[in-house]
Amino acid sequence: MTYATSVLPGSSGVTTGLSLRIAFAVFGVLLAIQAMWILIPESRRPTSYPDPGNVTASTAGANGERAYQAAAIAKIRGDLWAESAFAIVGRNWNNRSLAAVAGKSDEKIRSAIIQTLRFSPHRGDVWLLFAAMIQQQRSPGYQPDALLKMSYYTAPNELKLLPLRLELILKGGIHDDELKELLRRDIQIIVMHDRALMPALIHAYQSAPAEGRGFLERVIMQINPDVIDTVRAMPR
Repeated sequence: MTYATSVLPGSSGVTTGLSLRIAFAVFGVLLAIQAMWILIPESRRPTSYPDPGNVTASTAGANGERAYQAAAIAKIRGDLWAESAFAIVGRNWNNRSLAAVAGKSDEKIRSAIIQTLRFSPHRGDVWLLFAAMIQQQRSPGYQPDALLKMSYYTAPNELKLLPLRLELILKGGIHDDELKELLRRDIQIIVMHDRALMPALIHAYQSAPAEGRGFLERVIMQINPDVIDTVRAMPR
């Protein structure tokens, strides 16, 4: 009798086996849900982006709608929200491409930007896009200088953002002392270390108001006076 009892499985063993099967089933369901959460948005992502000079409301609408749907399905993926904004204005956007989609796509871009910064606040490129949008639309309730500083804080060494930051700060007026120092650093990088970005510096000088051009000239004279003639000689 004792031998038979020791061979037969006890109730605790049955309970453990059932618990494991339930746990594995729940785990499998969660994996399936996660896979759908990843794969469905991926199927909606745009396969190409418009060039900044060729962005129109129609091309932006097709790409933007697909990217926005993908981000809305994923909900908490900041990378997809950022992609939905750039799908509208172009991955290598500029002020011209942002102006091309102004009006019809403003709310969608703003929504995508806010969602990005909620879930991926480290995106310096999105902070910069937000600053450009606010400056261009003169939206009340926002401070472009604060948004520009966030772009610096989150992406201080991304040289691809330097030309647009330079242009926006000079156009918007230089009133913030911290922004002045950050801009001075960018100018020094161009003048002393990366002459490939000199066209961006010249373009910013050409498009800046008198106050911005004056600031730029003073900084260049302090860093390397030989460069100032090159900048001034370019037609405005």
